[in-house]
Amino acid sequence: MPVSRNANYDLDTASQELIMQRNIMKCLVDTQVILQLLVEKEIVTREEVSVMRDVVRSREPYKSTSDYIKKARETVEYYKQNPEQHLKDLFKAKLDGRIT
Repeated sequence: MPVSRNANYDLDTASQELIMQRNIMKCLVDTQVILQLLVEKEIVTREEVSVMRDVVRSREPYKSTSDYIKKARETVEYYKQNPEQHLKDLFKAKLDGRIT
């Protein structure tokens, strides 16, 4: 995952983004290692992991975060399909002072 375009001009932001990406990657690897060990040692099955994943996703604070990400992705896809509306909404938000 590359750093954002703005981070190319701001080294502090780029550094922070890279640290965040590194931490996310470490969590992903550690989680995969744990799951793999549990399955290999036949402590849990892949099916049990899948079921529990859905259970955990439906609980707070994960549910609100998951819902937010889903909504944000839908918004991005909408604006990709409707770039003119995206510009209109950005301009309106700027005029309303909601973004700087």
